[in-house]
Amino acid sequence: MSVLAATSGTTYTIWLIVLWFILIPGFAGAAIFYALAQVAGERAENQAYARGQRQDDADVVVTDA
Repeated sequence: MSVLAATSGTTYTIWLIVLWFILIPGFAGAAIFYALAQVAGERAENQAYARGQRQDDADVVVTDA
């Protein structure tokens, strides 16, 4: 029985390490990188508007409605 108890405790410890050091930081990192990508895309779009390379959305005629 001592082998089963040791294995169970070891498995629990391994999953705690996986959860706290791999899964949670991975999800947090994904959210942070997604936010940074959104900011970078918005910045690029704003710079294109400022240079006159894009027209305002209000000026675009919608033809597929």
